[in-house]
Amino acid sequence: MTSKLAPWQRIDALKSFVFPTTVFAMRTWQLRKGDWQELDDRLRPLIKETLYLPQRATNGYLYRKSAGGSCGIPLATEDSDIFIIDSAFKLLTTPDLETRNIARDDCKRVTSRRIRQEATLENVCQYLSKDDLEQRPSGHETLWSRARNSSGRMKTKWSTDGDALEVCCGERIMSHKERRLVARNIRNHHRGLRDDDLRSKPDQGKVMEQVGRERASSAFIRDGAFTTFADWRFIHRARLNLLPLNGARRFNIHGDQRYRRCHHQNETLPHVINHCLRLSNAMIQRHNALVDRILKASEGRHWKVISTNRQVPGTNNVLRPDIVLEKNGEVMLIDVICPFENGPDAFAEARLGKEEKYAELAATMRRTYRQVTVYAFIVGSLGSYDPKNDKPMNRLASRKYQRLFRRLCVSDTIRWSRMMYIEHITGARQY
Repeated sequence: MTSKLAPWQRIDALKSFVFPTTVFAMRTWQLRKGDWQELDDRLRPLIKETLYLPQRATNGYLYRKSAGGSCGIPLATEDSDIFIIDSAFKLLTTPDLETRNIARDDCKRVTSRRIRQEATLENVCQYLSKDDLEQRPSGHETLWSRARNSSGRMKTKWSTDGDALEVCCGERIMSHKERRLVARNIRNHHRGLRDDDLRSKPDQGKVMEQVGRERASSAFIRDGAFTTFADWRFIHRARLNLLPLNGARRFNIHGDQRYRRCHHQNETLPHVINHCLRLSNAMIQRHNALVDRILKASEGRHWKVISTNRQVPGTNNVLRPDIVLEKNGEVMLIDVICPFENGPDAFAEARLGKEEKYAELAATMRRTYRQVTVYAFIVGSLGSYDPKNDKPMNRLASRKYQRLFRRLCVSDTIRWSRMMYIEHITGARQY
């Protein structure tokens, strides 16, 4: 993990160059299980150091799906089992008849030695699934005994449909037609289990439900685009609630948890970046950065801006929606909000609140315009982009620009939240 590379380049180098070189050794079982475990144990502290995470950070953040908002780093201990299962399945289901018969005869011979009778294909599946069989010495280690042990660890079951073999992991049953997808599907199943485990954590996992809904929310992990080193150091700890705040410190249950600036009774990250009035100017700047992004995106589709952050002309309603756009008698009221990603329902509640807030104004404007629609544009304060933002943005910008637009919105939000946190800690304004 050389320091000459940027942090995201180190992660990419690990996934693109280091782990692919181990695949052949895993498939040919050149190393023992403990060796792969040692590799994981040695890499894990370095990966957390690259992410600027303390060692107590949950390991699930490293090894979950990258689409779920995490790093998606392979786990060598797990992959060594997956590739053994994959190799065994490919040998037993290869289209080459001669090779398949040799592999099946050899596997039946190993199974027969274990059950001490002539083995059938059903017995082979029982053996490879690590079903309860009488404990007998196997004589020597083979590919099939390794596949059996790996199947037990990966909770993978083998079955037969006539002369065809199938392998099942979770709810996915893979036949010989999916022989190229076995390793991928088993790995994704176990990464999905880690996804569920992290999201169930009330402390370090409460943000990850919203982060994982849109790939743009964590695209910076892959290439670092639009992300400063300061933002990188901030965002991983912030999403896992590992920033050194009085209300989030470990073993500080009976200590002083008061807010160090406004003496709020509990100094937590949601209060710092969403509720503290001392930082309200920065909150407005974060909000306005997203408004400016939307206005810039709308320029190419010839929408007319009726009002921005002021009372809508021609109405007596005192509400001031962020953006009101009109085109051919159709009006869109867009209001921006940056709620904290506190659980799976945070965005739904924020959107419902905005729709109820502007329902009366929309009803008034429908007397003048053919169609009036209220949209809540939501980006979580830790950079979680809401996929439902696509509904208004599809009307305002091309899909190609939207890919860039999402990443820019995520980057702007993270940057302003980080500056609010630094201002809270140091007392010095960062803008």
